[in-house]
Amino acid sequence: MIPTLKNDDAHASRLMKIRSRTELLFYDSFSVRSMATKINTDVKILIDPSISIAPKRFGLPPSKEELKELEKGKEFLSKEQADIIIITHYHWDHCPKPTEKHYKILFKGKLFVKDFNKTNLSQKNRAQWVLKGIKNFVIADGKTFEIGNTLIKFSEGVNHGLDSKLGKVLMVHIEYKDFSFLFGSDIQYLDEEKIKFILDVDPEVFVFSGPPLYLWFLPKKIDEFVRSLERIVSKTRLKYIIIDHHTARSERYIEFLNEIREKLNDFDVKVLSAAEFMNKEIRMLEVKRKNLSGNPGGGI
Repeated sequence: MIPTLKNDDAHASRLMKIRSRTELLFYDSFSVRSMATKINTDVKILIDPSISIAPKRFGLPPSKEELKELEKGKEFLSKEQADIIIITHYHWDHCPKPTEKHYKILFKGKLFVKDFNKTNLSQKNRAQWVLKGIKNFVIADGKTFEIGNTLIKFSEGVNHGLDSKLGKVLMVHIEYKDFSFLFGSDIQYLDEEKIKFILDVDPEVFVFSGPPLYLWFLPKKIDEFVRSLERIVSKTRLKYIIIDHHTARSERYIEFLNEIREKLNDFDVKVLSAAEFMNKEIRMLEVKRKNLSGNPGGGI
C-alpha cells in the first residue's frame, strides 16, 4: 500500500491521472533487475526496455521465481509496441542484448540512444554490437525533441554512480500538457551536474535508481544524498519520488525509504518504491534469494 502522507486525498486524485500516463513495467522492487518504463502521451514512449538477473548474489544462483520473472519480462517486452524507444545506457538490464528475444523491440519505433563515443569502453563496445544492425537511430545527449505535443529533453551524459568508471547515462524529461516526468536511470547519487538538470526541468514525478546501500562506504554519501533531495524538493514542484533499482537490491531498502520519508516530512511529497507506485506487492526477489533457494549462502 502507498504510505499515507499529508493532503492524501489530493495526492490520490493526482496519482490516478499520473498512473494513466506512467507504467513502471518491471522494477527490482517487484520483479528482477530492470527499469523498463512506458509513458503514454499523444505518443507511446518506451524507456530502457530490458530486464536481467544477477548470475550470483549471496554466493547463490537465481531462484526459480527470478528465472520465471525474467522470462516473463523478456516475453512481454518482445511484444510491446511504441512510437519512441529510448536507451539511456548500454547495461543489459537497460538495453536488450542482441541475442535476446526482446532485442526486437528496438526495431519497432524511432530509437533515441546514449552517445556511445561519450562513455566508457565497455559500454561503447556493447553499443556497437547493439546498434550494428539498426540503420536509423538518433544520438540524444543534450538534445530536446518535440514530437506531436510531447516534449522530450535529454541531459548530457552524467555519471553512472559516483564517477565515470561504469560509464555515462542519460536522464530523460518528458512533458505533455500538465504531465512532467523525469527518468533518472542509474544515477544513484545526486551531484551538482544531476541536480542542475533536475532543477532545470522541474518535474512533478522523478523516477531513478538510488544508491546501492550494500556498499560499505555509503553512510557519508547517504547523508549527502538526503541533503540533496531536501534541496531539490524545496526548489521544484516534485510530488512523487520513486527510488528503486540498485537501492531495492539491499535488505535495508524499505527501512531506507522510511528514513527518506521522515527526512522529507515537511514537504508535500511522496517517496515510493516502484511497486508502491504501481500498487503491486513488494517482492525484491534478488534480496530474497537466500530464502527462496533454501540456502543461507554468504556474501552480499
